[in-house]
Amino acid sequence: MILIVEKETDPRHNLAREEYLTDHMNEDIVYLWRNSPSVIVGRHQNTSAEVDESFAEKAAIAVVRRLTGGGAVFQDLGNINISFLFRGMSFEEKAQHGLDLLIEFLGQRGISVKPAGRNDLCVKKEDGSEAKIAGTAMLQRNDRCIFHACLLYDCDLSTMERVLTPPAEKLESKGIRSVRARVTNIRELTDGGEAIDSEAFFRQMADFFAGHCSALTSPAAGEEEAVRHLMRERYQSWEWNFGRNPQSSLSAGFRFPAGQIQVDLCLEKGKIKECRFSGDYLDSEGLTQLSSRLKGIPYRKGEVETTVEDMDLQSLFGLADREKIVHFLMGGKI
Repeated sequence: MILIVEKETDPRHNLAREEYLTDHMNEDIVYLWRNSPSVIVGRHQNTSAEVDESFAEKAAIAVVRRLTGGGAVFQDLGNINISFLFRGMSFEEKAQHGLDLLIEFLGQRGISVKPAGRNDLCVKKEDGSEAKIAGTAMLQRNDRCIFHACLLYDCDLSTMERVLTPPAEKLESKGIRSVRARVTNIRELTDGGEAIDSEAFFRQMADFFAGHCSALTSPAAGEEEAVRHLMRERYQSWEWNFGRNPQSSLSAGFRFPAGQIQVDLCLEKGKIKECRFSGDYLDSEGLTQLSSRLKGIPYRKGEVETTVEDMDLQSLFGLADREKIVHFLMGGKI
């Protein structure tokens, strides 16, 4: 195996490089990387069912879809990602070897972990309860394989909880929903609370895997250009990150000064396929026009705001706060 330690922290770049390395490697690779604040959703998930997109936009948290399945995870520089990229057909054996090395590394730092369920690594806390410190996912493509894990070292758990809580009152989705597990940071498990920072822990991890790899490599000629191209074509594209969302339905209701109004949305491939209003309001013509305008646009706050910017929403809803109305039109609870 060879070791590659990533300097970039843009999740779109790093996921692109992981894919590029998988497709072009000549020998097995250990790829270490960290991301700036982001939500990384599983390949088959509905982002609208996993992420508070309005909060993510305000907090400059990128939302990016990965190649592997599994659930959505929030990441910042307090998380550490490790990818084991394999050739050949002994995927299960090689993935287990990578997992064993990771468990050995943590064990050397006094963190005793054990696999739990299909995809998690857990620790036992002082009160006897178990908490998740890492999740794993895997992808097999022809004779190549990605097996990666995301470790919670010193992640902002309050932001994690906030961004991974969709604001909709009701969202029925055909996508694969994440199962929320109790989590904890590895840093909190250090005796005396005198843990090193995330950067130092990342370097320790790199040093450990350097001792199990034949070389530490830098990008090959032309690699960065190819990664940037893949980044633009896939991981920066709305079509990949949102346009793959499966069909889902979303509903919200609220008693506005203009009356009780219910909005029902049908979302498909990241767009509003249908929008219907119901309730005891009087102005049906205005809401019919609003419904027609919303139909077919991308399900994004900016798109909704632009679509209704010339409409007199106060007359329709009896409410002057346009921010709240836009939130409601996206299925948000007021």
